Amino acid sequence: MFHHDKWSPLLWASCNGNEEIVRLLIKYNAHSEYLAQPKMANADEAEGKEEGEDDEANDPFVKPPDAKKIGKYSPLHWASYKGFYKVVWLLLKAGISPIDID
Repeated sequence: MFHHDKWSPLLWASCNGNEEIVRLLIKYNAHSEYLAQPKMANADEAEGKEEGEDDEANDPFVKPPDAKKIGKYSPLHWASYKGFYKVVWLLLKAGISPIDID
């Protein structure tokens, strides 16, 4: 569930370092929309690309050129940016990917 400005309760609690609320939201699966999506094993073959072709474009650690157009950052990004390391740990344990953008 998102607010009109695209902030979910988990995103807000993570950004503000509220560990207790983050624990509750994770308990009730509010983090499920932020879990890493499984990728196809043969994604290059499905797209008709040769192996090794466009490796940089498929690198998951490369930040998109314009993240503002793609979306806001995840609760994990906000918690780490603000220095709420206990919240970061909770989110990582819950399975939120550190490289995904919301």
